[in-house]
Amino acid sequence: HVLDMADQSPTYFPQMIANGITGFREMAGSAALIARAKTLNADSAAGKVLAPEMLAMPSTIIAVPQRDVAVQLVRQAKADGADFVKVVNETPGTFPAVMAEAAKQGLSVVGHLSPTIAPATASDAGMRAIEHLGPALSVLLGCSTAEDSIRADILKAPPTAPNVTSPFLPRAPEAQWFQRVMDTFSEDKCRSLARTFVKNGTWQSPTLYRVRTMQFSTDATYRNDPNLKYIEPGRRASWQSLADQYVASMPPEDDAIFRRFYDFQVRALQLFRAEGVKMIAGSDVTGIWCIPGFSLQAEFRQLAQAGFTPLDVLQMTTLNAAAFLGRTSSMGTVEEGRNADLVLLEADRKSTRL
Repeated sequence: HVLDMADQSPTYFPQMIANGITGFREMAGSAALIARAKTLNADSAAGKVLAPEMLAMPSTIIAVPQRDVAVQLVRQAKADGADFVKVVNETPGTFPAVMAEAAKQGLSVVGHLSPTIAPATASDAGMRAIEHLGPALSVLLGCSTAEDSIRADILKAPPTAPNVTSPFLPRAPEAQWFQRVMDTFSEDKCRSLARTFVKNGTWQSPTLYRVRTMQFSTDATYRNDPNLKYIEPGRRASWQSLADQYVASMPPEDDAIFRRFYDFQVRALQLFRAEGVKMIAGSDVTGIWCIPGFSLQAEFRQLAQAGFTPLDVLQMTTLNAAAFLGRTSSMGTVEEGRNADLVLLEADRKSTRL
């Protein structure tokens, strides 16, 4: 969320350009940020700042319990000039209202899917894209033969229980549900879910690097990344603190469950790819250990390890992204009449870093 910074200067933009990023989809949104994005694009076009183009900006709706409030927030998003609506932790009671009003306003809906809502149901309702494979349980729950019973148990969890849809670090009480999903994982059910996504045009932005940094947050690879020098001290300290809290609160056996869960997320993603689910690349900048620019390069490596070809990855960042944004007439391919949005290198840029 590059624009959602306490420091309003474009600190991260040059390193995004240096890593080949000429445009980005911002995933944090408000009226103030939408206005800032327009100014940023104008300043960039005028040569006042070195920055990639901000291609799309949402207005965000987070866990709204009242249907009428959710509807009003969608209307406000339209009035503010948002390109789409981002949902986070919507409930079965408010999600249909958000989807219906967004359709009336001509806005697509993307974001985090609560495990209380079946991914097939969200897809059938018209959800445009699901981020981070959920995050956590959400999408993989749709690959479980015990999907309904696990979801029922989640819905029965007391209100004081930790938030199972947290997009940050997993928590120990959640481990039982993660383990049950792994124990009941079905490739056939996963392929069926994939076919639902294909039928409805539901995109995935898997952000594997972000998923892995959540579930392996204490790894020395992340703590000692030399590119952390590009992150301001306060944010670095916050990431270190989150990882330390995880170590202090997580029993080793539960930590092992969350680490194993990553392999199942990769398996599901491989099945989605085989079935033709549409995907775009992303890295969830400023999430824990996600360094702007460099984290997208790390995402490419995670996708390659998951079996994606170089052409797959290239298309996820260019042609697919343009199609997702509805801008194939001006971007996404290198040909006459398209924007010359290119970063040209003097030589091959190679990296063996994992």
